[in-house]
Amino acid sequence: MSSLEVIRKLLRRSFPGLYRRFGRYFHTHYPLQRRILRHARRHPEQYADPELEAALQALRSGAISVFSFPGREKYDLLPVEVHTDADGFPWVDHGGRRLYFRLGTRPDEIVQDYRRLLAEQDAASPHCYTTPSFGIEPGDVLLDVGSAEGVFAIDNIEKASRVILFEVAPEWISALERTFAPWREKVTVINKFASDTDDDGTIRIDAAIGGEHAPVFLKLDVEGAEERVLNGAAEVLSRPGTRAVVCTYHRHGDHERLSDSMRERGFDVTTSAGRMLFVHDRELQPPFFRRGVIYCRKSI
Repeated sequence: MSSLEVIRKLLRRSFPGLYRRFGRYFHTHYPLQRRILRHARRHPEQYADPELEAALQALRSGAISVFSFPGREKYDLLPVEVHTDADGFPWVDHGGRRLYFRLGTRPDEIVQDYRRLLAEQDAASPHCYTTPSFGIEPGDVLLDVGSAEGVFAIDNIEKASRVILFEVAPEWISALERTFAPWREKVTVINKFASDTDDDGTIRIDAAIGGEHAPVFLKLDVEGAEERVLNGAAEVLSRPGTRAVVCTYHRHGDHERLSDSMRERGFDVTTSAGRMLFVHDRELQPPFFRRGVIYCRKSI
């Protein structure tokens, strides 16, 4: 029996709570960390890019993380107070606004989730949806595809003239309705997958936006289904003022495929700085680290 197996068994037997919390690291993260570092030693030429070198250094110096960037550690111990409303729904104070989470979520999970949300939208994060020169402008229609808790939408609620949230997980719908209750007149929650067809469970972006003709900002983070959503947004993507931020880390090769796809649709494309390690993909391939998002602005 390996030393790792011994540690795992002792932890599971003596500290079951800690084991549930850190078991994923012992089962998957630690072996993946070793695999990546071993591959980098054997194939250093594949990691010569400065961003890949920085990602490797972060991996060597700490626990495995989906995204690492200078200053990331400041979020690890950030004080977060979890409240509950009269119906028992948990929420945190997000810049003076209530950001609700799913009913029944443990406070310690909410603390970790909220810290992660803040970290992933840090200006230095490879997962950040905006830059100083690219973001939502006053009067935009915000299409938040894959909204989850809705933190990106609430950060831009005052700028947007209308917000359409796409979220299929039923446990998030009630939380979103509570978060956006103060702005219900301009917020719509669509409980369907954004896709390239219209049926009981899916809807095209072009159908969802209806007759709205204001400039559009599309945020697209849908676990690898980004291209299907884009195929259902032909009319919106043809508009001169459209901007889109598209996640490119869910699958191997997404950055190249989606960048090419958006250029073919007439967009100028730039990429977020840094690299991500999407540990949730069981089919990670060398060099393992992926680019996070692309910023797409319609060419003039």
